[in-house]
Amino acid sequence: AIDAYTEHRKTLRNISSNHLTDFAKVKKDMGGNTIKQLTTPLIEAWLSFLKHEPKGYYKDGRPMAPYAEASVRRFFYALKSSVEWYAGQHTSVAVPASVFKLSKSSQLKSWAGHRERRLRHGEEERLYAGGLKRKGCYTRDDWQLIIGFALETAMREQELYFAVFDDVDPEGHLLRIYADNEKTKIGRYIPLSDTAKNIIKLQKVSALNGEKRIFHQFPSPNAIGTSFTALCNRVKIVDLHFHDLRHEAISRMCIKHEMTISQIMQMTGHRSMATFLGYMQLFEEHERRD
Repeated sequence: AIDAYTEHRKTLRNISSNHLTDFAKVKKDMGGNTIKQLTTPLIEAWLSFLKHEPKGYYKDGRPMAPYAEASVRRFFYALKSSVEWYAGQHTSVAVPASVFKLSKSSQLKSWAGHRERRLRHGEEERLYAGGLKRKGCYTRDDWQLIIGFALETAMREQELYFAVFDDVDPEGHLLRIYADNEKTKIGRYIPLSDTAKNIIKLQKVSALNGEKRIFHQFPSPNAIGTSFTALCNRVKIVDLHFHDLRHEAISRMCIKHEMTISQIMQMTGHRSMATFLGYMQLFEEHERRD
């Protein structure tokens, strides 16, 4: 079912390589079961394992952090989409309507609604100070560059990872985000602030010959989120995800009043005002605190 669904999506050309890895993970974990064997307790046990057990181990034997809730959510919907699509193509395959209805205790925080986490006083500097000086580790400079760029552009992890120097227009004012690398699959252009332009210049200077990616230090989108989680743990910052930097960035844009709401939505790729209102709530909360 998973193979058939991913092949179907490939024919439509609406599945990115990043999403293909999600389906590969689901196939590895759950592909040994038949659709008839799927039960709600089995799915809930799988989700619990993903949320609480290390997703792997480093070469020195240290455990990696468990999957982030947003990742677990993607895996769940990859399974659900595959099975339900396959059942729709084969009348002999029956999927109980309740099999994907999870108990409240098994649902993820990220399903409850829009997160309202912004950077608190001093947290940005603490993140930068948490950079390591050992060889092969992400330094203060690495974190200042990628976090700083995320705060200037509101880009997601996978967008930062896939961005290449050639995506910047010849005048150096715009960065193109291609639809294949973008969550909503529509593509967009991001106007670059002076700070963002300077970060790109610094990254170009540090890039090895032939390196195309702007944030070449990070070997995968997952490495950005995983390393950021480790950084937060190191500096004792609680309940902060890399994606929250996008919330922070959009809130700052609203506060600056340098762009209209429509312009910010075009820059961030929001097609729905309902979704964007979650960020406006963060902005309004900031105004009340001030």
